[in-house]
Amino acid sequence: MKNYRYRLVLGMCFLVLGLAGAAPIRAQEPRQPAPGVMTTIRPFINYSETFQWSDIPEIVAEAQGEDDNSFDWARNVYFSKEVWCLQFSFKPIRFIPIDFPNENGQMDRKIVWYMVYSVTNTGQFVGSGVSSAKEYEVDNTVSVILRQEGEYDGSDEHAEIVSGQNLNDVYSPGYRGVEAVTHERKSNNLDGIYVINDIDYLNGTSQLMQVNEGEARDGVKTYELQPLGEPKPLTDGEKKLTDEEIKARGTVRFIPRFVLTSENLIGPLDYEKGADGLYGAQDTQRTAKAWDDQFLPLALTRIAALEDPNQTYQTSVSFPTIDIAPGETYWGIVTWTDIDPRVNNFTVYLSGLTNALRWSDDAAAAYNKENEVPLIGRKVMRKTLKLNFFRPGDVNIQPESKVYFGVPGQKASDWVYL
Repeated sequence: MKNYRYRLVLGMCFLVLGLAGAAPIRAQEPRQPAPGVMTTIRPFINYSETFQWSDIPEIVAEAQGEDDNSFDWARNVYFSKEVWCLQFSFKPIRFIPIDFPNENGQMDRKIVWYMVYSVTNTGQFVGSGVSSAKEYEVDNTVSVILRQEGEYDGSDEHAEIVSGQNLNDVYSPGYRGVEAVTHERKSNNLDGIYVINDIDYLNGTSQLMQVNEGEARDGVKTYELQPLGEPKPLTDGEKKLTDEEIKARGTVRFIPRFVLTSENLIGPLDYEKGADGLYGAQDTQRTAKAWDDQFLPLALTRIAALEDPNQTYQTSVSFPTIDIAPGETYWGIVTWTDIDPRVNNFTVYLSGLTNALRWSDDAAAAYNKENEVPLIGRKVMRKTLKLNFFRPGDVNIQPESKVYFGVPGQKASDWVYL
């Protein structure tokens, strides 16, 4: 018996030494999702999002009454920016039961809703380098009334109206300019033609695009793009950008915020038999509710092991610290808990995929001398991705429920400003 123990201990020592000298096991490559598992929302940049006209309320407020035109230069100012948008792909929302410790030191089991997703920087930016001559059209010509010298009797019977005269050249031999009739500036719209820069950082090129107003469809204006010449490198020379330059110019940060919203039933549904013999639900009071995504380390560990243990997943906490260069893709997991199990139709709003925004000012509250608090009347709206989902089922089979992307009668996804 003693020899047996000795041989057993000796054998275990050799086994440990053998494992210590063996080459480390390499982690496997992350597995690729099967075709059709991921739903992809491609980047969408509307060319009207690259500019906006707006007053500068802090300066306009210095005007002494409505007749003071000293600060008109601060009205209807043209602002432009370079707009980017990440590509978003996601798996269907799923459920997993997780035990969480409570304040009494015991474990409470909760159902966690989660979504596995990825974001990709396609390298496309729009709006930088808008042609200054075309960003908006200023009509610096006027229609003038020209009258012959010495023959003005107070009427315009002998006057000649000439359009298209320059403001600096309204005098003609034998005539004198008397009155400027029109002087207009096109602004706050996309009427006419302008030029915008379509940048592809991934390939290190840029291309000036002429935006033409197209035919209206369903009462909505459309715009057509026409290249003005061949794509050119982003540098002044003919050489394309290096990888370092592409990364420096096209790198962005994704600061996500996921909000799940739904109209929840306050009480259980009551059914009654109608005149047609069919049972229908009575009107039940509903209330709208929203749930922000939550950072749940216990759930993230379980979900990552279940989905793909070889993949590196980010969260809404870690994503803001990551620089996403053109061509790079990062994966993430978003989680929610304590969601009403009666929810069937729900919407997920995701902001942070793009830097596009719009703002509007309340003329009275935006800025005033008495308050001196700037921009309290300014409303800033961020471009947000809206995803609609449908979950049939009831409260008793929640973990086994299946979520479908899209709701009958509504768009499955849309871009909105919130």
